[in-house]
Formats: sequence, C-alpha cells, structure tokens
Amino acid sequence: MADNNSLIYIKLDDVKKARLRLPHATTTVYQLREELVQHHGISTNVYFLDADDYPINLKNEQSILINELLVEQNVVRLKTHENIQVPKKQPNVARERNDLNYLSANTQSITTSFQQPIIPGSIPVHSTVKPILANSLDLNEWKTVFDNCGLLCGIRMDGKEPVRAMKPFLKFKESNNSMPLIQVYDDSHICSYMRNKRMASSYVSNNYFDGKLEFSSPWLGIGIDMTYLKKNTTTREQRTMYSTCVFNYPRVAIQLNLEYLEPTQSFIDDIDRIIRNTPTKNDLKKVFSTYGHVYPKRVVLGGHLYSTEKHSINANVNEEEL
Repeated sequence: MADNNSLIYIKLDDVKKARLRLPHATTTVYQLREELVQHHGISTNVYFLDADDYPINLKNEQSILINELLVEQNVVRLKTHENIQVPKKQPNVARERNDLNYLSANTQSITTSFQQPIIPGSIPVHSTVKPILANSLDLNEWKTVFDNCGLLCGIRMDGKEPVRAMKPFLKFKESNNSMPLIQVYDDSHICSYMRNKRMASSYVSNNYFDGKLEFSSPWLGIGIDMTYLKKNTTTREQRTMYSTCVFNYPRVAIQLNLEYLEPTQSFIDDIDRIIRNTPTKNDLKKVFSTYGHVYPKRVVLGGHLYSTEKHSINANVNEEEL
C-alpha cells in the first residue's frame, strides 16, 4: 500500500481525476501538464491554480515547480477556462486608514537638502525651504543663473525664430566683484498678436520689439476722408495669418552692460582675425553663426507661455484707382 505522503491528487473543477506518485522536487507545472494530457485524458483547455486560487499563465508553467501548487493533502487543482473566477481582493479599511495617516504625517515633515538657487517665483511643493529671492543671491549664484539661462550668449536671427547662440561671447569681469543690476517685481499680463509672417510672430511672442503692441492687425486701418475715382477691381486673395497669445509673469529684470561683463578671449581673437584680413561674407557669417547677431540690454526672467495658431484666410479685395 502506497504512503499517502508520496502521492499527489489531481482535482479538475473540484472533481477527483487522478493520483500520481509525487514527482521529483524539480518537476515543473509544464511537465506535469504533459503527463496528464498523455496518460490521463486531461484536456489542454485547463489551467492550474496556485495556493491562492489564481490561475497560472501558460507562459509561466515552465518556471513554476509543482510544490508551489500543493494545498492540503497534496492536492493539485485545475480549472477549465470557463469556470475560472479570479478572487476579488477585499480592502482592509483599517489598514488603508492607517496608511493614509502615515503618509500624511510624513508629507508634513518633508525637508530638502537642495542647495542650488531657486528660480525667483518658484516654490517647491511640500518643502520647508523658503524661496530664495533674486535680491538675496550672491555673485556666484548669479553666475550660475547667467550660465543656465544663456545670458552670456548673443541672439542669432534664424530664418524662422530668434535663438540663443551656442558659444558665449561675454563673461563676468575677474577684476572686480560687481553685482548685476536687477529690479525685482511681481507682475503678470496677457498679450495678443496677429502677424502675417512666422518670423514676426516669433519676435513679438518673445518681446523682441519696442513699444506697446498688445494687439495689432494688418486688417485694421485708419479711415481717411478722400474722394476716389469710380474704378474698382475685385480680386480673390489668400493670406496666411499667425495669431499668438502670450501669458507673461515676470519676476526680475536684469540690466546687461559692461560694468560687470567683458568679452571672452575667444571672441576677441576671432574679431581680430577678421579685422587683420579683408573680411568676406562667409567670414562674417561664421562669426554671426557662432556668437549671434545681437545682444540685449535688458532681460526679464520669469514665466513665459505662448501659443501660436496658423490661419489661412480667403478674402475678396476691392482695389480702387485714384
């Protein structure tokens, strides 16, 4: 008579199907499946269940051992596909309440060891570190701000939009410790623009202009009281317009000048090389491409969001001859 501990019992949908000698400790679920299909008439449309009643994926059967499926009395359970019911996890209300209290307590006591200067106007969430204002930065911190924001580089006027040059042509003077001239203010405003060229739209969205142009449109004009001849011509015209909406919330304005800045040695060498020789168009183009075309006198740091939409407009244009 065989020892019950040396046998395993197979149940399919809670119905006894077979008993087998206990396989080797390294026998996998996949190997047991082949045994049942070949010698005990078990269909391939069944799934093994683990000790928690979850079905074993067919792809994982080769990596799972039989011993991991045994429940009481060395029973291995199988279910046909249509009879599988995945048990629902019962929430532990008391445990979830305790976890929430634990997270809430930790959130209130979070601190940070981040030592780099915080951009003016930005406040870390759930942090006890006070925001560092622009007027509290020292010279080394301002040098970091200038490097991160590309303020030592010129502006290159590309074909589509203005961009910062890749190589700086200015640096902080080493002979003195002059601080940048700044003005801290808190402001926010929204501007709208309409232009008929993408380049112009990029300029106004980045404030590369003088004057108050909060809203302008080439379709708007001033009426002039004059007498016209009655010679009219009507044509069909299609135009592309770019409408841009900008949301600005500046935090600090910086005056850029040579009181605390000076040209880099590489920029001086490149300029001297051109002056000593007869400059060609390509020579100048290379310098502009490297260092930019213009450099601003005043820069505003803060938030800047804008959205540009492209519109195709068809209109009838009436032309009159004087």
